[in-house]
Amino acid sequence: MLRPSIAGWCLALWAALAATACGSTGERAGQRQAATTVAPAAAGDTARSDGAAAVADAFYRVHIDVRSGGLPEGETMQRYRPLLSKRLLALIADAARKRDAAIAAHPDEKPPFVDGDLFSTVYEGPTGYRIGKRTVSGPDRESFEVELSLKEPMSEESRWTDRALLLREDGQWKLDDIEYGGQFDFGQRGRLSDLLRSQS
Repeated sequence: MLRPSIAGWCLALWAALAATACGSTGERAGQRQAATTVAPAAAGDTARSDGAAAVADAFYRVHIDVRSGGLPEGETMQRYRPLLSKRLLALIADAARKRDAAIAAHPDEKPPFVDGDLFSTVYEGPTGYRIGKRTVSGPDRESFEVELSLKEPMSEESRWTDRALLLREDGQWKLDDIEYGGQFDFGQRGRLSDLLRSQS
């Protein structure tokens, strides 16, 4: 049996430990509550950003994979189609009509939109990419700097930065245009939409 002085000391120690544990539990609960309060806003913002960034990333993954020159057609176009806005799809369709009309009218001449990478500054097209800085220009418009590179055998690597412009259309993010940013002597200038309209 514990003597009174020892028993009193033990009870006091037990009470102090219990109070400390309760305080720590309360602090942890408060921290969890604070985290729960902050998380939804942060998660919502990330989801909005990731939606547009994911589409930009998907577009360039397809583009690097197909590496086709001129206007996309057939199976290649089917891979691009879900990622492009209605406006850009209409511009591509109109450019295809101009190309076909030029072929019919001047079969011995080279028609427009039959070769070269239309979706980047460089004629040969990129072999690598990285989605960079995001810019928000409205609730349904975002753009991303896209760091592109071209590496071919027996040549030095070329690097440049284009900008992918995205539009939220019917609740889905779509690529709506591309700004050519490379500063090469024979590179594209302006925007993809301007290029597609250029043979009117």
